[in-house]
Amino acid sequence: MTKRTGNHRATHRRQAIIGALLVVFACAAAEVAARAGWFNTLENTYYDLWHNLAGVRAEPKHVVIVSVDNQTLLAHKDEPLAFWGPHFARAIEALRRAGTRIIGIDYVFTVSAESWLKKLDLPGGEKSRIYDIPMRTQLASGQVVLAGTVAGNDSGENEILLPVLDYLFVLPGGTEDVGLSNFYSDTDGIVRQFVPAWFDEGTTPRVTFATLLAVRAAGLDPRSRSWPLGYQRVFNTFLPRRIGFVGPPGTIPRLSLGRLLNTATDNDPDIQRLKDKAVIIAAEHAGSQDIHLTPYAQGFLGMGGHVMTGAELHANIVETLHTGQFPRSVPSLLRLIYLVAVLILGTILFFSLNPWRGLGSGLLFGLVCIVLAYFSFRINRILPVTSIHFALAISYLGTLGFRLTGEERERTRLRRMFGQYVSDEVVEKLLATGQWPDLGGEALHVTILFADIRDFTKISERLRAHQV
Repeated sequence: MTKRTGNHRATHRRQAIIGALLVVFACAAAEVAARAGWFNTLENTYYDLWHNLAGVRAEPKHVVIVSVDNQTLLAHKDEPLAFWGPHFARAIEALRRAGTRIIGIDYVFTVSAESWLKKLDLPGGEKSRIYDIPMRTQLASGQVVLAGTVAGNDSGENEILLPVLDYLFVLPGGTEDVGLSNFYSDTDGIVRQFVPAWFDEGTTPRVTFATLLAVRAAGLDPRSRSWPLGYQRVFNTFLPRRIGFVGPPGTIPRLSLGRLLNTATDNDPDIQRLKDKAVIIAAEHAGSQDIHLTPYAQGFLGMGGHVMTGAELHANIVETLHTGQFPRSVPSLLRLIYLVAVLILGTILFFSLNPWRGLGSGLLFGLVCIVLAYFSFRINRILPVTSIHFALAISYLGTLGFRLTGEERERTRLRRMFGQYVSDEVVEKLLATGQWPDLGGEALHVTILFADIRDFTKISERLRAHQV
């Protein structure tokens, strides 16, 4: 009994040492691979999948899009957009009367109607001096933010395209009232993050369009080094932050620009509900090129994905900044504890079960980790998935290798040794117990029963040998 117990203890001790080494090695390998970015593509795939599974995640409460849609465009199809200044002015005036906090126009006005009319040098050029007065009046109100953009030139350098000087000069803050409408995309071209500022200090404008809208709607100074938004501090730097999308394309509420151009806007309940909102005026008509890939572009289970307009991306960023619902990676320490805990449980299972059952339990364990990561995403915490699966695979293969090179070699030796004296069935039953016999002998307490058949001798004398 003592020798057998000692053998079991030695085996368990050896397994524990190998298991601990496997856990340490798998953790280190997963961390190195994750930090090297080897898992980024797969992690992004899971991240996009969570968005598609979650659907609409929250009700937008801080921003509305006023859309230059097909209906609005068809109502003014004979007017080039360069001459839409009076229309934008009427819309802005209606929004201001409704009590909106800030209005952003997601157009880069590189030309004004007045400057264009001056170039034509038409007789009676009074129109070229007064055509944009309504628009300039609204821009001077201090409640409007215009868009600029960063574009690359032929030399490969970045240049900032600003609104036309006629508009820029009437803005109370000048370039401080201009936000850069560029988006920050990942290496696969999908927009999952945004940056509050596009340049270092000293360059104006530098704050991005959506950030400027959120800051101005909160009554804060765009020139500050940081802003208290959404119960946290957002720093005025080129620091990517994840966008807390409220839902797939179409989730942000919209209002047609044509509704604002009607005469009865003050009695329109939909317009009155814009009070205290940030409003983005943007093109969303057929043929508009302001569309972008987001986590919803991939679709789910073969269903087609959908692109998102630039206006809706800006709106999601504004909503994220005001609510503070940024999807964040779990802290490094917590992530490591989670990884180690999963690995320890997985390694114990792999040692306790046969290889096929161990593989099945590992796959089930990996599925549980996927489910945990999804529900963690629902509360805006990002748990790793690929690195967990990678570490579990290392642990399983290491356990399998240990068995093949250690236990399996011992099993082969015992099978060869005992197979000379007993049947294969007996050897397999012995090996199935997982307890190796002590080849030096074992002392056991046993009970033996000797039995006899009454009158067997007399009976056997009367029978032939075969009958006996």
